[in-house]
Amino acid sequence: MSQRHRTLADRTTKHSAARWALAPSSWSRTTHGVTVVIACLAFAWIGACSASSSELDDSPSSSSGSTSSGSGGGLSLDAGQDGGSGPGPAVAYLQGKVYAPEGTIPISGALVYTTQGTPDPIPQKVHCSKCVDIPANVHHTLSEADGSFIVGVPTVGDWNLVVQKGTFRRTRSIHVADEGATIQVDAQSTTLPNHTDEAAGDYIPRIAVSYGIWDDIQDSLAKLGLGQVDSTGNLIPGTEPFDIYEDSGKPPGSQLLTDYETTLSNYHIVFFPCTDSWPNSYLLDPSVYNNLRNYVQAGGRVYATDYSYDILRRAFDPEMPLNWLGDMGGFDDADGFHYDAPATVNDPGLSEWLAVQGITQFTLEDNWSVVDQVNAYTAPNEDNEQDTLTPTVWVSGDVPGIGLRPCTTSFQYGCGRALFSTYHTEAWGVETLMTQERALLYIILEVAVCIGDFPPPR
Repeated sequence: MSQRHRTLADRTTKHSAARWALAPSSWSRTTHGVTVVIACLAFAWIGACSASSSELDDSPSSSSGSTSSGSGGGLSLDAGQDGGSGPGPAVAYLQGKVYAPEGTIPISGALVYTTQGTPDPIPQKVHCSKCVDIPANVHHTLSEADGSFIVGVPTVGDWNLVVQKGTFRRTRSIHVADEGATIQVDAQSTTLPNHTDEAAGDYIPRIAVSYGIWDDIQDSLAKLGLGQVDSTGNLIPGTEPFDIYEDSGKPPGSQLLTDYETTLSNYHIVFFPCTDSWPNSYLLDPSVYNNLRNYVQAGGRVYATDYSYDILRRAFDPEMPLNWLGDMGGFDDADGFHYDAPATVNDPGLSEWLAVQGITQFTLEDNWSVVDQVNAYTAPNEDNEQDTLTPTVWVSGDVPGIGLRPCTTSFQYGCGRALFSTYHTEAWGVETLMTQERALLYIILEVAVCIGDFPPPR
């Protein structure tokens, strides 16, 4: 197969119809004309692969099933929903807004669909989440930048409304009594969950946080709804639905590096926020490189910030998707200096999403490293074939004395992605969300969506 050159941004622009993600052990088959998708998984995280949108004739916002985004468990189809010929006209509509777990931040690009079946469970460990066509018989749409959506139902009766972004998913029962109705769905039914409750139809990603001495990203996650914070913006211990390593009374962070089978592989996303040099001695061990590479290749997401750049630098040394200023091949070479940087948002979807929240200008605070450039690199793609890939630059900053440089970037390796930011995500002692914390939510959700090329529109 010849190598192809593409960027992750090509896969994650917003306007599209919906696609599904299949786990490695998942498959699809056609029985009596009904396509049955037996499947998987997506702050992650959390879909938004891109293609041309296909619309219902009688609704400007509801799609009829060509290609789109989505990441998530498979869809159980019903005997009354034949596949292959489109979902048919809607007799009523469901309207609402999708929100982050904290309840007020809109979620852009969430997959919203109606079904009389029940979505398959999301695997509770790392797995490959590949984009495929959503069945043509399913009414579905993607939420707008302000979180709003309208989606059709083909008959009156009881329906499941499914809202999903990456591995965040909420399923709620909705009764449609009258044809021609537009039902306003309550916000509680369309707010992404803050913990997993399979019986209730709620899923969140399995998240591990390696305690960062200088970047308390667990506080940012709590502000976004994954836990509770005190009056100074700090996570209240015990309220978090994720696992913290290398903190008082917690398992050591080294387990995330050294133990693939029983620790690392049990998570969808792992955070390595800025810390001191404790990982360096472990990064001398080639088995640690292999654990991280295998984890990402299998579908995991790894997020590192500033001084923890060495984790990505060592694990992906042959490919070198990113170059850090000052890096000479040794540990801590690129630790850099402290600076704030006026931000330039490179991703159009992120720019639009911030704008609907009234944010058009902001500064990236508390940077401590500099990404000098991003590079095209050769690595396995989601089909385990060698491919030429290019990192996505989400946000750049005007670095004092240097100029505009990437500040938040992500790159693909196999079926997963790695994400790096030059700045601390959270602000010490601040209860409200900084803009860069909001951007974290958006980006993590985007990098957690399904991976793959778009199939041709039907």
